[in-house]
Order: sequence, then C-alpha cells, then structure tokens
Amino acid sequence: MGLSFARGLAIGAVIGVLFMIIASITFLPALLAMVKHRVDVTTRAALIALVAFVLIALVAVIKESLKIFLVGLAVTVCITLVSLVFKPLRMPIKHRPKKAKELTFWYRWSRFIQRRPWVAAISATAVLLVLASPLASIRLGFGDNGNAPTDSTVRKAFDMVAEGFGPGFNGPLYITVQGETAAQPAKLEAFVATINSTDGVAYAQAVPASADGSLSLVIAYPTTAPQDEATSRLVKFLRSDVIAQSGVDAKVGGFTAAGTDFATAIGSRMPYLFIGVLSLSFLLLMAVFRSLLVPLKAVIMNLLSIGAAYGVLVAVFQWGWESA
Repeated sequence: MGLSFARGLAIGAVIGVLFMIIASITFLPALLAMVKHRVDVTTRAALIALVAFVLIALVAVIKESLKIFLVGLAVTVCITLVSLVFKPLRMPIKHRPKKAKELTFWYRWSRFIQRRPWVAAISATAVLLVLASPLASIRLGFGDNGNAPTDSTVRKAFDMVAEGFGPGFNGPLYITVQGETAAQPAKLEAFVATINSTDGVAYAQAVPASADGSLSLVIAYPTTAPQDEATSRLVKFLRSDVIAQSGVDAKVGGFTAAGTDFATAIGSRMPYLFIGVLSLSFLLLMAVFRSLLVPLKAVIMNLLSIGAAYGVLVAVFQWGWESA
C-alpha cells in the first residue's frame, strides 16, 4: 500500500498466519493425540462453562471491562473444579442421531440449485451487484467526534459547536505561510482576504507570526462539516487554484486536510492491492486444483461478495440508510 503503518499491519498478519500454520502441524496434532477418542465428547460441565464464559466475555466487551472478563475466567475455572466433585457434571452429552443425507436441508438445497443452475447463478449475481452498487460512490477518510454516540459528551460538544459557530468550526484548515508574505503584514492581510473570498470558506484569520517572522499561520473555517465531501473539494481547490494563483508559499494542513490526503493515498493504491491479492489467489488455486475455472470462479465470487459487503457499508454509514 506504500504506507508505513499498513506495512506494519501486513507483517503482523503474516507472522500471525505463520504461527497458526506452525501450531496446526505441531501443537494441534499433539493435543489430538492426548485426547484421542474424547475429542468428540462434551460433558455437561464443559458446556456450562463454555456458555458462561462466552456470555460473560460478551458483557465484558460491551462494557469494556477487564474485571468482568477476569470474572468470566474465574467462573469457568470454578465450574471445572466443581465438576471434579459432582459426577453428574462429568456426564457426556448425548449426540443427536444423524439424519440420512437425503433428509438434510443442505442436500435438498444443493439438488434445488443443480436443477436450476442458470436461474440461481443469475439471481445471486443480480442480488450481489445491487448490493455492491453503492460502492461506486464510496468516500474514504477519517472519522471524528461526529461519529460518536449521540448521548456521549464528545458528540454533544461536537453538535453544540457546529450549531453555535457553524459545522466547519469542528474541522478548521491550518494554512502555513512562508517567505516574504509571512514577514509583511500587508501582504498577509491580502492573502487572508483572498482566502475569505473563496467559496466554501466561512471565515479566515491570521495569527501572530513566529518569533523570527519567517512563518505565519492562517486558520480557515469551512462552511461545511469536516467529513462533508464539499470540505474535501475545498481543500483541493485551495491547493490547486487559490494558493497556486496567489503566488504565496503556503501549505494547507490540519486534521481535515490530512484526512483528504490519506483518502487520496489509500484510493490510489487500492487497485494494486486488489490486483495483487486476486492474482496470487488465482495462481495458488490454479496450482492446487490444476484448473482455470475453479480459481476464476473464486476470484469472481471474492469480488462480488466483498463488493456487496462494502456496498452495504456505504449505504448504511455514508448514505445514512436505516440510521434513524
């Protein structure tokens, strides 16, 4: 992706997968050899302990509490110890009798699909394409306090600032000015006036220059919110047109501008990511199955399923569907 933090995440993921592979061919077989036929046996105590641990851990995640999670571990250990005393807890749970293959749901479903392969394929593809269609308008960037829960303090403060001073007050643009413009108040005021006259800027002002007079700062407040698409267009317009035509040595920064730059960088590298992942997947599956259709089908399914998933995310979180 060409980003240092993404490279770190990739290395971490590779190391995680490597250790998983090593464990699956060493530690896992050793455990299976130890438990032998008991691998298919589940006792009442084990089931109770597992259910209790999962429920308590879920509460711990929701409450963001390590203490609750430790309580879950303690309860699991206690149930296990109690089972050593009370024999009924060590009784295995009976397995349900297996149905005949022809009576299972998935067998009947597979036969239904095989009788109408083209209808099923076209219908499924159409549904996935519809779900993936919002992906065409995806916008990348950073979240801010406007994404926080409405009952949180930071969200209330965010909304109050936007209501009282304007939505752009939550995401000001910091424009650094260097050169002779920074050292001469008249030229700096003229530059501030140019920024103030730009469409999309609610208000701009200069702050006192640095001690040596080589650097000045202009703070510009957009008329739109930090995550608004119009704010991103304003950042690009200031850089490419307003500042470029003014001849001033100025740079646009700040959290909002950084989000715009980050989105641009990520968006430009996405095609390389998709091409690399899908190409490697295709080659690996082709080597394993000695087929062209199997990896081609896998690549198409990956594109459709991932596109549908991200399309739903765009519709819900970017378009606001069902947000009420």
